[in-house]
Amino acid sequence: MSAPRPKRMSRHDRLKRDAKLQRANERDRERAVFQAKRRARPRLAPALEELLQARAGGRCECCGNALRGRCQRHHRKLRSQGGLDQAANLVIICANCHNMIHNNDTWSRAHGWIVSAYRNPASVPITLHDDRRVRLTNTGGYELVAA
Repeated sequence: MSAPRPKRMSRHDRLKRDAKLQRANERDRERAVFQAKRRARPRLAPALEELLQARAGGRCECCGNALRGRCQRHHRKLRSQGGLDQAANLVIICANCHNMIHNNDTWSRAHGWIVSAYRNPASVPITLHDDRRVRLTNTGGYELVAA
């Protein structure tokens, strides 16, 4: 006895199947484009990178631990809110501090690690690891804030 023949699909069922496959392919293409754009973030200008590294002095600007070459750049005024690649808006921190900053919004805003979309990061003081309150300058330095 031979195996039963598979039932033929109706034209309507074939069209539904093809439409479903087409939607899945479009979603996959959109996802690939999104991920490619995410990966294609522009690198910082070498001069700005050197400025930030010199200011940090090889230490996380948040906790003060040695970075040992593994550091992340954090935009105080988030890029999604119009934050620019400027020395007053960028800090060099470790991955643990970066996670803490983004997961503790109230603390981060109170200490200047996240700045409102309506504020200028150069005018908002930040609390460094040694409890100094400073403003970051676009020349790559700190301006001590009077207590």
